[in-house]
Formats: sequence, structure tokens, C-alpha cells
Amino acid sequence: MILSIDTFSDILGICLLDKDKNIKFCVEYRQYKPFSETIIYELDLLLKKFEISKKEITSVVINKGPGGYTGLRVGITTAKILAYALNIPLYAYTSLDAMCYSYKSCNVKILTAINAGKNEAYVKTFEKNKASEIFLMKQKKLEEYIKNYDICIVKNLNFENCIQIKDSLAINGALLAIQENLIGNPFQLEPIYIRTN
Repeated sequence: MILSIDTFSDILGICLLDKDKNIKFCVEYRQYKPFSETIIYELDLLLKKFEISKKEITSVVINKGPGGYTGLRVGITTAKILAYALNIPLYAYTSLDAMCYSYKSCNVKILTAINAGKNEAYVKTFEKNKASEIFLMKQKKLEEYIKNYDICIVKNLNFENCIQIKDSLAINGALLAIQENLIGNPFQLEPIYIRTN
């Protein structure tokens, strides 16, 4: 089974998929406490509730950002510990890639963006099966830039005609990471942080 954890925003997403990528469970928690106080507890409760042994987990998937500093650190540390302790592969994806996962087969120009603070945004573009690197752009410039794209997907940015991400990326991230074989090294995996104002 594939365990997917997402802590890039104020939502903790925990999903479990079977070997055929069918969802066994997927839950989301709004951040009412720091993730460090809830992630292990909630994960343990879910495994007990669905009668799943830790030994049944064959891989762990984590969102490496861009995202919030503390949330990413907690999520990535948890995923690294699980991968190491259970001796299973660790997969890691970026938020900006998972945000457009459901739209990649549309064969259109796609832009994803996340608020980076200081009136900037982390941006990634996808065109004809080619993706850009993640880059920073002033939000004012981005507001004009998005007009060149067919689909724009954003998180914590108030732009018109954009799809707003409001949920966890745990499912799309897991599907993306497994499909593209995005295996990470538990000893070297580092998060991509969002700067603060």
C-alpha cells in the first residue's frame, strides 16, 4: 500500500492507496494544532481504524513543496522516518506539479503558482509535455503573465479566471510520484520553502 502525506499548506492530508492505486482512505485536517502534534497521532488512528498494519505499507509519498516552512519540515521528517524504519521507498513530488496533475492530459498551456510572500509567487509552466523549472515572479507581473495560459491553477493568490486549490494534494501527488517514479533519498531530501513576509 502507498501512504501519501501532504503538509505544504494549512491542511494535513493523509491518504492510503492500494497497489492498484485505488484509494483506501483519504482524510484532511485543517490546521487546528501544529502538524507536529497531530500527524503521528492521526496516522496511527487511521491505520487502526482501517485495520492496516504498518508492514502493509510498501512506499511513502511526500510533498516537498514549495510550501510552509514548519509544515513541510514536519511532513518530510515523518516520511523520512517511516521510509527508513519500514525499509520502503520514499517518493517526493513538488506542489506545483501535483496542482496540475489532473489537467496534464488536456494538451493545453498550464501555469501553476503559489504565494511566496513579499508580493511574489512560485511559478511553474507546462506546455507540450515540457515543464519549466520553478521560478519566482512578482505577483503584479504574474497577473498579466497568466493571460498567456489556457489553465491557471493557484494557491493563496487572488487572481480572476484561475482554479483555486483548496484541498490537500495527497492523492494527486501520490499518483504523480508513483507514475513518474519520483524516488527520493531519505538522507538527502530537502523541502522547498515559501518565504515569509
